[in-house]
Amino acid sequence: MSSKNSKIETYFVCQNCGYKSLKWLGRCPECGEWNTFVEEKIDNILTSKKSKKDKKSVDIVSLKESINTYNSNYSRIFSGIDEWDKLLGGGLVKGALNLIGGEPGIGKSTLMLQISQRYASKGHKVYYISGEESLTQILDRAKRLGVNNGNIYILTETDIDIILEKLRDLEIDILILDSIQTLYTNDLTSAPGTVSQIKEVAFRVMNYSKKYNVATFLIGHITKTGDIAGPKILEHLVDGVFYFEGDRFYDYRILRCFKNRFGSTSEIAVFEMTEKGLVEVNNAEDIFLNNKDKIVPGISIVPIVEGSRVIFIEIQALVTLSNYGQAQRVSLGIDHRKLSILIAIIEKYLNIEMGRYDVFVNISGGLRIEDPYIDLGIIIAILSSLGNYNFSKNFVAIGEVTLAGFVRSPSDLLKRVNQAKRLGYNKIIVGDIKEQIEKGSLIVVDEIRYIKSLLKTL
Repeated sequence: MSSKNSKIETYFVCQNCGYKSLKWLGRCPECGEWNTFVEEKIDNILTSKKSKKDKKSVDIVSLKESINTYNSNYSRIFSGIDEWDKLLGGGLVKGALNLIGGEPGIGKSTLMLQISQRYASKGHKVYYISGEESLTQILDRAKRLGVNNGNIYILTETDIDIILEKLRDLEIDILILDSIQTLYTNDLTSAPGTVSQIKEVAFRVMNYSKKYNVATFLIGHITKTGDIAGPKILEHLVDGVFYFEGDRFYDYRILRCFKNRFGSTSEIAVFEMTEKGLVEVNNAEDIFLNNKDKIVPGISIVPIVEGSRVIFIEIQALVTLSNYGQAQRVSLGIDHRKLSILIAIIEKYLNIEMGRYDVFVNISGGLRIEDPYIDLGIIIAILSSLGNYNFSKNFVAIGEVTLAGFVRSPSDLLKRVNQAKRLGYNKIIVGDIKEQIEKGSLIVVDEIRYIKSLLKTL
Protein backbone atom coordinates (compact mmCIF):
# COMPACT_ATOMS: atom_id res chain seq x y z
CA MET A 1 0.00 0.00 0.00
CA SER A 2 1.96 2.99 -1.22
CA SER A 3 1.07 6.61 -1.70
CA LYS A 4 2.60 10.02 -1.15
CA ASN A 5 0.84 10.34 2.20
CA SER A 6 1.60 6.86 3.49
CA LYS A 7 4.39 6.24 5.91
CA ILE A 8 5.46 2.78 6.96
CA GLU A 9 7.20 2.59 10.33
CA THR A 10 8.94 -0.40 11.86
CA TYR A 11 8.55 -1.18 15.55
CA PHE A 12 9.29 -4.06 17.85
CA VAL A 13 5.99 -4.83 19.61
CA CYS A 14 5.46 -6.95 22.73
CA GLN A 15 2.95 -9.66 21.84
CA ASN A 16 1.76 -9.84 25.45
CA CYS A 17 0.89 -6.23 26.29
CA GLY A 18 1.41 -4.23 23.07
CA TYR A 19 4.37 -2.16 24.27
CA LYS A 20 6.33 -0.63 21.35
CA SER A 21 10.08 -0.18 21.11
CA LEU A 22 12.34 1.12 18.36
CA LYS A 23 14.76 -1.74 19.04
CA TRP A 24 14.44 -5.37 20.07
CA LEU A 25 14.37 -6.04 23.81
CA GLY A 26 14.82 -9.33 25.58
CA ARG A 27 12.39 -8.42 28.36
CA CYS A 28 9.38 -6.15 28.08
CA PRO A 29 9.69 -3.16 30.47
CA GLU A 30 5.89 -2.88 30.64
CA CYS A 31 4.70 -6.42 31.51
CA GLY A 32 8.02 -8.09 32.38
CA GLU A 33 7.64 -11.00 29.93
CA TRP A 34 10.69 -12.43 28.16
CA ASN A 35 11.18 -12.92 24.39
CA THR A 36 7.84 -11.43 23.38
CA PHE A 37 9.03 -8.72 20.95
CA VAL A 38 8.27 -9.17 17.28
CA GLU A 39 9.18 -6.77 14.49
CA GLU A 40 6.10 -5.24 12.86
CA LYS A 41 5.69 -2.82 10.00
CA ILE A 42 2.81 -0.47 10.66
CA ASP A 43 1.25 1.60 7.91
CA ASN A 44 -0.02 4.91 9.23
CA ILE A 45 -2.81 5.01 6.66
CA LEU A 46 -5.61 2.99 8.25
CA THR A 47 -9.26 2.77 7.50
CA SER A 48 -9.89 4.40 10.85
CA LYS A 49 -9.09 7.71 9.17
CA LYS A 50 -12.32 9.27 8.05
CA SER A 51 -13.08 12.16 5.79
CA LYS A 52 -15.01 15.11 7.06
CA LYS A 53 -18.20 13.94 5.41
CA ASP A 54 -18.05 10.69 7.43
CA LYS A 55 -17.87 12.49 10.76
CA LYS A 56 -21.03 12.30 12.86
CA SER A 57 -22.35 15.08 15.03
CA VAL A 58 -22.80 14.05 18.64
CA ASP A 59 -25.11 15.90 21.00
CA ILE A 60 -24.17 16.61 24.61
CA VAL A 61 -27.05 15.73 26.93
CA SER A 62 -27.86 16.47 30.54
CA LEU A 63 -27.69 13.49 32.89
CA LYS A 64 -30.56 14.78 35.03
CA GLU A 65 -32.85 15.36 32.04
CA SER A 66 -31.97 12.03 30.41
CA ILE A 67 -32.22 9.79 33.45
CA ASN A 68 -36.01 10.06 33.61
CA THR A 69 -36.45 8.80 30.05
CA TYR A 70 -33.73 6.15 30.27
CA ASN A 71 -34.81 2.55 29.75
CA SER A 72 -32.33 -0.01 31.10
CA ASN A 73 -34.13 -3.01 29.59
CA TYR A 74 -31.74 -4.18 26.89
CA SER A 75 -33.09 -6.09 23.94
CA ARG A 76 -31.99 -9.67 24.63
CA ILE A 77 -31.89 -12.88 22.62
CA PHE A 78 -32.56 -16.16 24.45
CA SER A 79 -31.07 -19.51 23.48
CA GLY A 80 -33.16 -21.75 25.72
CA ILE A 81 -30.00 -23.14 27.40
CA ASP A 82 -30.41 -22.00 31.01
CA GLU A 83 -26.70 -22.20 31.88
CA TRP A 84 -25.73 -20.10 28.85
CA ASP A 85 -28.45 -17.47 29.22
CA LYS A 86 -27.74 -17.04 32.94
CA LEU A 87 -24.02 -16.64 32.25
CA LEU A 88 -24.72 -13.80 29.79
CA GLY A 89 -26.81 -11.98 32.41
CA GLY A 90 -30.24 -13.17 31.34
CA GLY A 91 -29.77 -13.47 27.58
CA LEU A 92 -27.59 -12.20 24.75
CA VAL A 93 -27.73 -8.41 24.28
CA LYS A 94 -28.07 -7.18 20.71
CA GLY A 95 -25.01 -5.24 19.61
CA ALA A 96 -22.81 -6.71 22.36
CA LEU A 97 -19.27 -7.83 21.53
CA ASN A 98 -18.17 -10.89 23.55
CA LEU A 99 -14.88 -12.74 23.75
CA ILE A 100 -14.77 -16.52 24.32
CA GLY A 101 -11.34 -17.88 25.31
CA GLY A 102 -9.95 -21.31 26.03
CA GLU A 103 -7.24 -23.84 25.29
CA PRO A 104 -7.16 -25.57 21.90
CA GLY A 105 -9.45 -28.58 21.86
CA ILE A 106 -11.42 -27.67 24.98
CA GLY A 107 -14.68 -27.21 23.03
CA LYS A 108 -15.01 -23.55 22.01
CA SER A 109 -16.00 -24.22 18.40
CA THR A 110 -18.24 -27.10 19.44
CA LEU A 111 -20.11 -24.93 21.93
CA MET A 112 -20.56 -22.02 19.52
CA LEU A 113 -21.90 -24.32 16.80
CA GLN A 114 -24.40 -25.79 19.26
CA ILE A 115 -25.37 -22.32 20.47
CA SER A 116 -25.87 -21.31 16.83
CA GLN A 117 -28.36 -24.15 16.43
CA ARG A 118 -30.35 -22.98 19.46
CA TYR A 119 -30.51 -19.37 18.31
CA ALA A 120 -31.30 -20.37 14.73
CA SER A 121 -34.14 -22.63 15.86
CA LYS A 122 -35.80 -19.55 17.35
CA GLY A 123 -35.69 -17.71 14.03
CA HIS A 124 -32.48 -15.72 14.48
CA LYS A 125 -30.03 -15.52 11.59
CA VAL A 126 -26.56 -16.68 12.62
CA TYR A 127 -23.41 -16.19 10.54
CA TYR A 128 -20.44 -18.37 11.49
CA ILE A 129 -17.12 -17.10 10.11
CA SER A 130 -14.22 -19.55 10.32
CA GLY A 131 -10.62 -18.61 9.68
CA GLU A 132 -9.19 -21.84 11.10
CA GLU A 133 -11.21 -24.65 9.59
CA SER A 134 -12.37 -25.46 6.10
CA LEU A 135 -16.02 -25.81 5.17
CA THR A 136 -15.63 -29.60 5.11
CA GLN A 137 -14.34 -29.67 8.68
CA ILE A 138 -17.21 -27.49 9.89
CA LEU A 139 -19.78 -29.65 8.11
CA ASP A 140 -18.30 -32.82 9.64
CA ARG A 141 -18.63 -31.34 13.13
CA ALA A 142 -22.15 -30.04 12.43
CA LYS A 143 -23.25 -33.48 11.23
CA ARG A 144 -21.82 -35.12 14.34
CA LEU A 145 -23.54 -32.60 16.63
CA GLY A 146 -26.85 -32.71 14.77
CA VAL A 147 -26.64 -29.04 13.80
CA ASN A 148 -28.77 -28.50 10.70
CA ASN A 149 -30.75 -25.28 10.42
CA GLY A 150 -31.47 -23.01 7.48
CA ASN A 151 -30.81 -19.88 9.55
CA ILE A 152 -27.11 -20.75 10.00
CA TYR A 153 -24.71 -19.49 7.32
CA ILE A 154 -21.03 -20.40 7.01
CA LEU A 155 -18.17 -18.35 5.56
CA THR A 156 -14.53 -19.47 5.53
CA GLU A 157 -12.36 -16.36 5.17
CA THR A 158 -9.55 -14.61 7.03
CA ASP A 159 -9.52 -11.11 5.46
CA ILE A 160 -11.68 -8.96 7.75
CA ASP A 161 -12.32 -6.39 5.03
CA ILE A 162 -13.77 -9.05 2.71
CA ILE A 163 -15.82 -10.48 5.58
CA LEU A 164 -17.37 -7.17 6.59
CA GLU A 165 -18.05 -6.24 2.97
CA LYS A 166 -20.00 -9.47 2.43
CA LEU A 167 -21.95 -8.97 5.65
CA ARG A 168 -22.71 -5.29 5.22
CA ASP A 169 -26.09 -5.57 3.48
CA LEU A 170 -27.26 -8.81 5.09
CA GLU A 171 -29.82 -9.24 7.85
CA ILE A 172 -27.79 -10.65 10.75
CA ASP A 173 -28.74 -11.24 14.37
CA ILE A 174 -25.65 -13.09 15.64
CA LEU A 175 -22.10 -13.13 14.27
CA ILE A 176 -19.41 -15.62 15.34
CA LEU A 177 -15.76 -15.14 14.37
CA ASP A 178 -13.51 -18.19 14.91
CA SER A 179 -10.89 -17.09 15.71
CA ILE A 180 -9.67 -13.51 16.22
CA GLN A 181 -6.03 -14.63 15.90
CA THR A 182 -6.52 -15.80 12.30
CA LEU A 183 -8.13 -12.62 10.96
CA TYR A 184 -6.15 -9.79 9.39
CA THR A 185 -6.41 -6.62 7.35
CA ASN A 186 -4.23 -5.76 4.36
CA ASP A 187 -3.91 -2.20 5.67
CA LEU A 188 -1.28 -3.55 8.08
CA THR A 189 1.83 -5.33 6.88
CA SER A 190 2.28 -7.40 10.05
CA ALA A 191 1.30 -11.07 10.18
CA PRO A 192 -2.10 -12.33 11.43
CA GLY A 193 -2.16 -12.86 15.20
CA THR A 194 0.24 -10.03 16.01
CA VAL A 195 -0.77 -7.26 18.40
CA SER A 196 -1.37 -4.69 15.68
CA GLN A 197 -3.56 -7.01 13.62
CA ILE A 198 -5.63 -8.19 16.59
CA LYS A 199 -6.24 -4.62 17.79
CA GLU A 200 -7.24 -3.31 14.35
CA VAL A 201 -9.43 -6.30 13.49
CA ALA A 202 -11.21 -6.15 16.86
CA PHE A 203 -11.79 -2.41 16.48
CA ARG A 204 -13.40 -2.87 13.06
CA VAL A 205 -15.57 -5.72 14.28
CA MET A 206 -16.68 -3.60 17.25
CA ASN A 207 -17.67 -0.73 14.96
CA TYR A 208 -19.64 -3.11 12.76
CA SER A 209 -21.35 -4.76 15.74
CA LYS A 210 -22.47 -1.44 17.27
CA LYS A 211 -23.47 0.17 13.98
CA TYR A 212 -25.67 -2.71 12.78
CA ASN A 213 -26.79 -3.88 16.24
CA VAL A 214 -25.37 -7.38 15.74
CA ALA A 215 -24.53 -9.56 18.75
CA THR A 216 -20.98 -10.77 18.08
CA PHE A 217 -18.73 -13.46 19.53
CA LEU A 218 -14.96 -13.46 19.09
CA ILE A 219 -13.27 -16.79 19.79
CA GLY A 220 -9.72 -16.48 21.07
CA HIS A 221 -6.89 -18.80 22.07
CA ILE A 222 -5.22 -18.53 25.44
CA THR A 223 -1.53 -18.48 26.26
CA LYS A 224 0.34 -20.88 28.56
CA THR A 225 -0.35 -18.47 31.42
CA GLY A 226 -4.10 -18.70 30.89
CA ASP A 227 -4.62 -15.27 29.29
CA ILE A 228 -6.23 -14.50 25.96
CA ALA A 229 -3.50 -14.49 23.30
CA GLY A 230 -2.97 -10.90 22.23
CA PRO A 231 -2.96 -7.53 23.97
CA LYS A 232 -4.99 -6.80 27.09
CA ILE A 233 -6.64 -3.97 25.19
CA LEU A 234 -8.72 -6.64 23.46
CA GLU A 235 -10.37 -7.50 26.78
CA HIS A 236 -11.01 -3.81 27.49
CA LEU A 237 -12.59 -3.34 24.06
CA VAL A 238 -15.26 -6.03 24.29
CA ASP A 239 -18.43 -6.06 26.42
CA GLY A 240 -17.97 -9.54 27.84
CA VAL A 241 -15.04 -11.89 28.48
CA PHE A 242 -15.68 -15.59 29.10
CA TYR A 243 -13.02 -18.28 29.68
CA PHE A 244 -13.36 -22.02 29.24
CA GLU A 245 -11.81 -23.84 32.21
CA GLY A 246 -11.14 -27.47 32.91
CA ASP A 247 -8.85 -30.07 31.41
CA ARG A 248 -9.82 -31.24 27.93
CA PHE A 249 -9.16 -34.80 29.09
CA TYR A 250 -11.98 -34.53 31.65
CA ASP A 251 -15.69 -34.62 30.86
CA TYR A 252 -16.70 -31.39 32.57
CA ARG A 253 -16.08 -27.83 31.41
CA ILE A 254 -16.68 -24.54 33.19
CA LEU A 255 -17.34 -21.36 31.23
CA ARG A 256 -16.49 -18.53 33.61
CA CYS A 257 -17.43 -14.87 33.24
CA PHE A 258 -14.60 -12.39 33.88
CA LYS A 259 -16.29 -9.29 32.46
CA ASN A 260 -19.89 -8.51 31.55
CA ARG A 261 -21.23 -5.03 30.98
CA PHE A 262 -24.78 -6.37 30.88
CA GLY A 263 -24.80 -8.77 33.82
CA SER A 264 -23.01 -10.26 36.80
CA THR A 265 -19.33 -11.20 36.58
CA SER A 266 -19.61 -13.91 39.23
CA GLU A 267 -21.61 -16.46 37.23
CA ILE A 268 -20.37 -19.68 35.68
CA ALA A 269 -21.89 -22.21 33.30
CA VAL A 270 -21.11 -25.93 33.66
CA PHE A 271 -21.15 -28.29 30.68
CA GLU A 272 -20.37 -31.96 30.16
CA MET A 273 -18.56 -33.08 27.02
CA THR A 274 -20.32 -36.04 25.43
CA GLU A 275 -20.24 -37.76 22.04
CA LYS A 276 -22.99 -35.41 20.92
CA GLY A 277 -21.20 -32.27 22.10
CA LEU A 278 -21.54 -30.15 25.23
CA VAL A 279 -24.56 -30.70 27.46
CA GLU A 280 -25.51 -28.25 30.20
CA VAL A 281 -25.25 -29.44 33.82
CA ASN A 282 -27.87 -27.87 36.08
CA ASN A 283 -27.02 -29.68 39.34
CA ALA A 284 -23.26 -29.29 39.54
CA GLU A 285 -22.81 -29.30 43.32
CA ASP A 286 -20.68 -32.46 43.60
CA ILE A 287 -19.77 -33.49 40.07
CA PHE A 288 -16.06 -32.70 40.65
CA LEU A 289 -15.70 -35.16 43.52
CA ASN A 290 -13.86 -38.39 42.66
CA ASN A 291 -13.97 -40.12 46.06
CA LYS A 292 -17.47 -39.43 47.30
CA ASP A 293 -17.91 -42.93 48.72
CA LYS A 294 -14.31 -43.61 49.80
CA ILE A 295 -12.10 -42.63 52.71
CA VAL A 296 -8.64 -41.93 51.26
CA PRO A 297 -5.59 -40.27 52.88
CA GLY A 298 -4.68 -36.87 51.47
CA ILE A 299 -8.23 -35.85 50.53
CA SER A 300 -10.40 -33.00 51.80
CA ILE A 301 -13.67 -31.53 50.56
CA VAL A 302 -14.30 -27.78 50.37
CA PRO A 303 -17.46 -25.93 49.24
CA ILE A 304 -16.75 -22.89 47.06
CA VAL A 305 -19.23 -20.30 45.80
CA GLU A 306 -19.39 -19.67 42.06
CA GLY A 307 -22.02 -17.13 41.13
CA SER A 308 -25.36 -18.20 42.57
CA ARG A 309 -24.37 -21.78 43.37
CA VAL A 310 -22.20 -23.75 45.78
CA ILE A 311 -19.84 -26.32 44.23
CA PHE A 312 -17.93 -28.91 46.22
CA ILE A 313 -14.35 -29.55 45.14
CA GLU A 314 -11.89 -32.25 46.09
CA ILE A 315 -8.40 -31.20 47.21
CA GLN A 316 -5.80 -33.92 46.75
CA ALA A 317 -2.42 -33.81 48.50
CA LEU A 318 0.60 -36.10 48.34
CA VAL A 319 3.44 -35.71 50.84
CA THR A 320 6.58 -37.85 50.43
CA LEU A 321 10.16 -37.79 51.70
CA SER A 322 12.31 -35.66 49.45
CA ASN A 323 15.03 -37.36 47.41
CA TYR A 324 16.53 -34.09 46.26
CA GLY A 325 18.55 -31.38 47.93
CA GLN A 326 15.59 -29.01 47.98
CA ALA A 327 12.04 -30.12 48.70
CA GLN A 328 9.58 -29.77 45.82
CA ARG A 329 6.40 -27.69 46.03
CA VAL A 330 4.06 -28.46 43.12
CA SER A 331 0.47 -27.28 42.79
CA LEU A 332 -2.16 -27.77 40.10
CA GLY A 333 -5.30 -25.67 40.25
CA ILE A 334 -4.05 -23.19 42.87
CA ASP A 335 -1.33 -20.55 42.95
CA HIS A 336 2.01 -22.15 43.84
CA ARG A 337 2.74 -19.21 46.13
CA LYS A 338 -0.35 -20.04 48.18
CA LEU A 339 0.97 -23.57 48.69
CA SER A 340 4.34 -22.25 49.91
CA ILE A 341 2.61 -19.91 52.37
CA LEU A 342 0.39 -22.67 53.79
CA ILE A 343 3.39 -24.99 54.25
CA ALA A 344 5.16 -22.21 56.15
CA ILE A 345 2.06 -21.81 58.35
CA ILE A 346 2.10 -25.55 59.12
CA GLU A 347 5.74 -25.33 60.16
CA LYS A 348 5.28 -22.18 62.24
CA TYR A 349 2.06 -22.87 64.13
CA LEU A 350 1.72 -26.68 64.08
CA ASN A 351 5.45 -27.29 64.75
CA ILE A 352 5.76 -29.82 61.92
CA GLU A 353 9.05 -29.88 60.01
CA MET A 354 8.15 -29.81 56.29
CA GLY A 355 11.61 -29.19 54.84
CA ARG A 356 12.25 -32.92 54.39
CA TYR A 357 9.09 -33.53 52.40
CA ASP A 358 7.96 -32.99 48.82
CA VAL A 359 4.42 -31.61 48.74
CA PHE A 360 2.10 -31.98 45.75
CA VAL A 361 -1.42 -30.49 45.73
CA ASN A 362 -4.04 -30.89 43.02
CA ILE A 363 -7.62 -29.70 42.51
CA SER A 364 -9.64 -32.57 41.10
CA GLY A 365 -11.31 -32.11 37.72
CA GLY A 366 -8.71 -29.81 36.22
CA LEU A 367 -10.25 -26.74 37.86
CA ARG A 368 -8.36 -23.60 38.84
CA ILE A 369 -9.60 -22.15 42.13
CA GLU A 370 -8.94 -18.65 43.45
CA ASP A 371 -11.34 -18.80 46.40
CA PRO A 372 -9.26 -17.84 49.49
CA TYR A 373 -11.44 -19.96 51.77
CA ILE A 374 -9.94 -23.25 50.59
CA ASP A 375 -6.83 -22.70 52.77
CA LEU A 376 -8.10 -24.82 55.64
CA GLY A 377 -8.98 -27.68 53.29
CA ILE A 378 -5.50 -27.62 51.72
CA ILE A 379 -3.82 -27.81 55.15
CA ILE A 380 -6.06 -30.70 56.21
CA ALA A 381 -5.29 -32.62 53.00
CA ILE A 382 -1.54 -32.12 53.52
CA LEU A 383 -1.74 -33.29 57.15
CA SER A 384 -3.79 -36.32 56.12
CA SER A 385 -1.22 -37.39 53.53
CA LEU A 386 1.71 -36.63 55.84
CA GLY A 387 0.34 -38.84 58.64
CA ASN A 388 -1.19 -41.36 56.19
CA TYR A 389 -4.42 -41.41 58.13
CA ASN A 390 -8.01 -40.94 57.03
CA PHE A 391 -10.50 -38.37 58.10
CA SER A 392 -14.22 -38.99 57.92
CA LYS A 393 -15.52 -38.79 54.36
CA ASN A 394 -18.54 -36.83 55.61
CA PHE A 395 -16.81 -33.62 56.64
CA VAL A 396 -15.98 -30.37 54.85
CA ALA A 397 -13.61 -27.51 55.73
CA ILE A 398 -14.17 -23.79 55.15
CA GLY A 399 -11.69 -21.09 56.09
CA GLU A 400 -8.94 -18.70 55.05
CA VAL A 401 -5.75 -18.95 57.09
CA THR A 402 -3.87 -15.70 57.72
CA LEU A 403 -0.12 -15.32 58.17
CA ALA A 404 -0.76 -14.74 61.86
CA GLY A 405 -2.42 -18.14 62.14
CA PHE A 406 -6.03 -16.97 62.43
CA VAL A 407 -8.78 -18.75 60.48
CA ARG A 408 -11.42 -16.56 58.84
CA SER A 409 -14.82 -17.58 57.52
CA PRO A 410 -16.46 -16.11 54.40
CA SER A 411 -19.40 -13.72 54.56
CA ASP A 412 -21.51 -16.36 52.80
CA LEU A 413 -20.64 -19.08 55.34
CA LEU A 414 -24.29 -19.92 56.05
CA LYS A 415 -24.92 -20.55 52.35
CA ARG A 416 -22.04 -23.03 52.17
CA VAL A 417 -22.95 -24.76 55.43
CA ASN A 418 -26.60 -25.22 54.43
CA GLN A 419 -25.58 -26.78 51.12
CA ALA A 420 -23.18 -29.12 52.94
CA LYS A 421 -26.01 -30.22 55.21
CA ARG A 422 -28.26 -30.84 52.21
CA LEU A 423 -25.66 -33.13 50.62
CA GLY A 424 -25.30 -35.16 53.80
CA TYR A 425 -22.06 -33.91 55.35
CA ASN A 426 -22.28 -34.36 59.13
CA LYS A 427 -19.15 -32.49 60.25
CA ILE A 428 -18.19 -28.99 59.19
CA ILE A 429 -14.93 -27.31 60.22
CA VAL A 430 -15.09 -23.53 59.86
CA GLY A 431 -13.21 -20.42 60.93
CA ASP A 432 -14.66 -17.72 63.14
CA ILE A 433 -18.45 -17.77 62.98
CA LYS A 434 -19.96 -14.36 62.25
CA GLU A 435 -23.56 -15.50 61.91
CA GLN A 436 -25.92 -17.91 63.60
CA ILE A 437 -25.62 -21.45 62.27
CA GLU A 438 -28.38 -23.87 63.18
CA LYS A 439 -26.76 -27.03 64.53
CA GLY A 440 -28.97 -30.06 64.08
CA SER A 441 -28.63 -33.30 66.05
CA LEU A 442 -26.64 -34.95 63.24
CA ILE A 443 -24.50 -31.93 62.40
CA VAL A 444 -21.23 -31.02 64.14
CA VAL A 445 -19.89 -27.54 63.46
CA ASP A 446 -16.39 -27.01 64.84
CA GLU A 447 -15.20 -23.43 65.03
CA ILE A 448 -11.44 -23.05 64.51
CA ARG A 449 -10.43 -19.48 65.26
CA TYR A 450 -6.71 -20.27 65.43
CA ILE A 451 -4.87 -22.84 63.35
CA LYS A 452 -3.11 -24.24 66.43
CA SER A 453 -6.36 -25.86 67.58
CA LEU A 454 -6.84 -27.73 64.28
CA LEU A 455 -5.10 -30.94 65.34
CA LYS A 456 -7.34 -31.24 68.41
CA THR A 457 -10.44 -30.97 66.22
CA LEU A 458 -9.28 -33.58 63.72
